[in-house]
Amino acid sequence: MSTNSPTDFVIVTALEEERDAVLSLTPSARKINPSPEDVRVYYVDDVSTQFPDGSSGTYKVVITCQLGMGRVEAAGCVGDAIRRWQPRYVLLVGIAGGIADAGVALGDVLVSDQIVDYEIQKLTTSGPQVRYSVYGADSRLLGAAQNLSGRIWWERMAQKRPVPGSPNRCVGPIASGDKVVAVKGILERYRRVWPKLIGFEMEGGGAASACFKSAARPGFFMIRGVSDLADEAKDARKTSRWRAYAREIAASYALELIRSGPVSMAESAELTEHISVSIPVLTLRIKDWFDIDELDLLRSAFSLVRDFKFPEHLKVKLDAPDFQMLAAVIREQQKRQTDPHIVSDQLGALATADGRIANLETCCARLLANVTRTYNVQRALKCCSRFVRHSLLYIIKHLARYQLANGPNLFHDFLETMHDLDPTVGVVWLAYQASPLVEIKVAGPGSRYPEQLKEFSTAFVPLNRISNDCFGGLLANFWEEAEYIPEDVWLEYVVPQMALGVTIGYDSYCPWTRESSMYCTEGHVFVDGVKLEYEPTPIGSSMSFLVDPFSCSEE
Repeated sequence: MSTNSPTDFVIVTALEEERDAVLSLTPSARKINPSPEDVRVYYVDDVSTQFPDGSSGTYKVVITCQLGMGRVEAAGCVGDAIRRWQPRYVLLVGIAGGIADAGVALGDVLVSDQIVDYEIQKLTTSGPQVRYSVYGADSRLLGAAQNLSGRIWWERMAQKRPVPGSPNRCVGPIASGDKVVAVKGILERYRRVWPKLIGFEMEGGGAASACFKSAARPGFFMIRGVSDLADEAKDARKTSRWRAYAREIAASYALELIRSGPVSMAESAELTEHISVSIPVLTLRIKDWFDIDELDLLRSAFSLVRDFKFPEHLKVKLDAPDFQMLAAVIREQQKRQTDPHIVSDQLGALATADGRIANLETCCARLLANVTRTYNVQRALKCCSRFVRHSLLYIIKHLARYQLANGPNLFHDFLETMHDLDPTVGVVWLAYQASPLVEIKVAGPGSRYPEQLKEFSTAFVPLNRISNDCFGGLLANFWEEAEYIPEDVWLEYVVPQMALGVTIGYDSYCPWTRESSMYCTEGHVFVDGVKLEYEPTPIGSSMSFLVDPFSCSEE
């Protein structure tokens, strides 16, 4: 095990007992003593993983514990870990207080989709005015957590559950501050502003801030086991018996999430030891209406290409004035706003958008590196342009709704247009300017019998560009090799849309090439962003039918 190889995950705990719960599930972890530059003790382990496509690999995982509790200690610990290990992701794991009125019970697992830091307050004669800071969870890990199925993460625990039953996984915002909450009335004060809160804890705000303000910007994610319900019974004997179970259930869930292969191994290919590597940066400059300056991109790209491929360890930075202007307007509105509900909604939307932009940059680098392995640089750049345009349209669509009516109304025409379109395909039609489009399902490598799967990724492609019968029609409800999809359609429609699914956490994989992938359609056709009603041609008594491109064309 090399301490110089890239680090995939750093797991941080606030308490020694929480760290020991993680170490009990990683028995081969090796202790790394403090160095002259770092006072902290770390444990390093290689954790085997099974990816959704059936392949396997190994993540490098580093485990450490804070020197004390609270947001400041968390920020210092995470900052030190980022500087020393340069991880791709930081996981904060431990115990927390749950909120019973939100349906949370003792022994449940809390997965945070947002960290709501309530500690900064203005003290006035009328009472404290909370100035919330909100941090969104990493979209890729959140999507993987929401799709983590099975019972293995709690069935194989050594710690016995205090009462019969099984834990639930609860997803939602978690409040963070430097206070141990043991009064139910405190919960109600914050839930009036954040009605979907599911728990309270003391380190998330500091840990998330350290990640978001780091130059490396690792993805942040928090998992907590419920040891109490943040009320007057916090220290009662019937509550304290849950503490050991709660810390182990959080550790078990975190390790099972890692073992499920939530992120690609392509990002963590080992670098040669003892060699200092300078990571090249590609800047994507966006012009009006989310178009990339392709000439500038071409010049920048070819300065980075080696052997007709993009480097594995490429960093992409997005320069998107339209997004930055919209975010600035909403931030300024939020500062002047007195309604706490509007403030919380705007802060949450901004945090989500910032997280998606960061994921977009990461996924774009992966896209360029992976596509050029099989296809050429020009194909990769075209694929990248489509992906960025589509992603920005999606992100801005969701953020622009949080503007206030009495201020600048940016993207008004865009939102009005979206209102009249099918919510599923409207952004796709605007992004690609193609019609009619047909919806297809895509199953990635390893899906030997895709018709037996319950989950698929979807994409929309030009109806007149794909067919699988001898008359140029499209046989629906029939799985076919993706190699029959034209190469340009695959790279300019399928890959960008599935990469967006990974960026926003809807999908856990993106098949960069057509090899080993499968696709089918149920025959849903959309013209100018609106679903078309038409009669398909049935085949015999089966459920299969033909989609005729000519009968589905625009009038």
